[in-house]
Order: sequence, then structure tokens, then C-alpha cells
Amino acid sequence: MDGDQARAIVLTGSGGHFSYGLDLPAMMEEWAPMIGPAADAAPRTRFLEVIRELQAAVSAVAECRTPVVAAVTGWCVGGGVDLIAAPTSGSPPPKQGSASAR
Repeated sequence: MDGDQARAIVLTGSGGHFSYGLDLPAMMEEWAPMIGPAADAAPRTRFLEVIRELQAAVSAVAECRTPVVAAVTGWCVGGGVDLIAAPTSGSPPPKQGSASAR
């Protein structure tokens, strides 16, 4: 095994909790112009890009080939729940006909 290759990934929180969720009041300063009543197509398209960036983080965990484990302590709210639900075994699905698929 290569020395730089991780055998597993453990996701943890900090400060005694895994995730309190998104800080909406803090994000609204940036997001309000994108989703407010005066927003036209360009800012709303930028907001869609922001949401896709957030989703990409969860998708990266879900698609990771290395085993991922979430070590949850304390609160786990909002996107943290999506994140802890995303880890997989890191193994590809069993091939049809293999012993693990039967």
C-alpha cells in the first residue's frame, strides 16, 4: 500500500457537536440579493450554483471509494444529517452472481 493512501476516512465535528446546521442568519447577508423579490435570473442562477457547491461536498463523500465513517457526538442537524447519511462502504456494489449479492 502506498504511504499517502488513506485506508479510511473518519468525519468528526468540533466543539462537542457534529453539526448545528447551516447558520442561516450569517448566510442571508450573501444570499438575500440572490433570492429576494428583486432578484432576476442572474443572481438566482448564482444561488443555484451555491446550492450545487454545497451538494457537491455531500456527493463527494457519497461517491468516495475509500471507506467513510461519521463519528457523531452531540448535535447533528441540517446538512450534517445529509453528510452522515452519505458515507458508503467504499466498495463498489457487488457483481451479480457473487456470494455477497446472493
